[in-house]
Amino acid sequence: MIRVPLLAALAMGPTQETLPEASELLDRREGALGPSDARASVQLRIEGRLEMEGMAVSARFEERYLVTSASERVLVTLRMEGWGETTQGTDGTVTWSTDPGFGILVKEGVEQGPVRRMWAAQRSAPWRSLYGSAKTLGVVERDGRALYELEMQPREGKEERWYLDRTTNELARVAVVYPGPTGESLPMEFVLSDWKAVDGVLYPHRRVQEVKSGTPGDVQTSALMRIAYVCESIRHAPLEPGELAPPPPVAEAIRDPGKRAPRPSDNVLECKLETVAKQLVATVRLEIDAGKVSETLAGTLPEVMRTITEQGAEMAGPPFSRYHAIDTAKNRIDIEAGIPVKAPIKASGRVKPSELPAGRVATTWHVGSYHQLQQSYDRLEAWLAAQKLAARGGFWEVYWTDPGLEPDPSAWRTQILWPVD
Repeated sequence: MIRVPLLAALAMGPTQETLPEASELLDRREGALGPSDARASVQLRIEGRLEMEGMAVSARFEERYLVTSASERVLVTLRMEGWGETTQGTDGTVTWSTDPGFGILVKEGVEQGPVRRMWAAQRSAPWRSLYGSAKTLGVVERDGRALYELEMQPREGKEERWYLDRTTNELARVAVVYPGPTGESLPMEFVLSDWKAVDGVLYPHRRVQEVKSGTPGDVQTSALMRIAYVCESIRHAPLEPGELAPPPPVAEAIRDPGKRAPRPSDNVLECKLETVAKQLVATVRLEIDAGKVSETLAGTLPEVMRTITEQGAEMAGPPFSRYHAIDTAKNRIDIEAGIPVKAPIKASGRVKPSELPAGRVATTWHVGSYHQLQQSYDRLEAWLAAQKLAARGGFWEVYWTDPGLEPDPSAWRTQILWPVD
């Protein structure tokens, strides 16, 4: 018989057979959080500040929760200097978000589950109200702490991960996958700490949202962005449903999908005609070598964003580039790169006020690397010919994916719009 030294055996940690049941760990945690009825139905206001790693910004947030046995309402408002106001929320049926760069997004059905479960975890909702089952996977070390890793299976959707402190049973991390604005998947982890009681219920007073570069829960996966929510005030206070109502433009977008931000259809190869309104933009227009498009966009788009911020202007959509002319003989491109705005900016250096034209456009989506965009242009040109439509003026590309947050080029979403007669 092989004898394992005692110290080595202890270093291995508990075996699969000796791991405590997930339900036992979670129920033990439930007992420490406070009365279950006080956590199942809640009227809660949370206020605080945002801290973004590597950025000196002034930002505040406010959260409102009105949850009963019959309904769930949430409204989150973020105000950031140089960016404007964004909101997120749910009326219990759909979940929405507004963003100066992406417009109004509405999520329905299973797709909204991860966001709503995360809000519920932050307000210490009973775990059985969120998940159908749970399983203990093992013990892992994160941030110098030994944590039980639990696989949490919702009644609908993909499993998520919870991490409970092995000593204190405190919920330390939650790993989920959020739906992105155009259908992509965004791995997230939330680090929860500074748990303190408010009227007998424990809440995390500091939450750090990590946008991950790979599978959530993988200790080797790096964080592309960290946003800390520092809760300065958490209080139970009466709320009326109207105080958590979606803003009027969101309410309209919930009723009319045409008011929502565009996204690829299930058939991403689809080409179609649309009518677009005139769009005010702030841009830099240049004539460049055809091989320097990526380099040019990397330099000009931040320049445009700085001008918008300095002038206190507001974004009205994601970045774009417009191709006014392509001289294949000289290998030169007349390109205009910029960002939509809600009101005209003042000219500042190379950045000028401009506009994207109103009228009919042929449009399609490209999902993948920018280096493969020509394939989607070829498809759109072939469709135009088949429809006997004549293109006019410069076409433009709208970049719905931030490569800084989504490093996988195969997931990048680009919308192509080409004016037609």
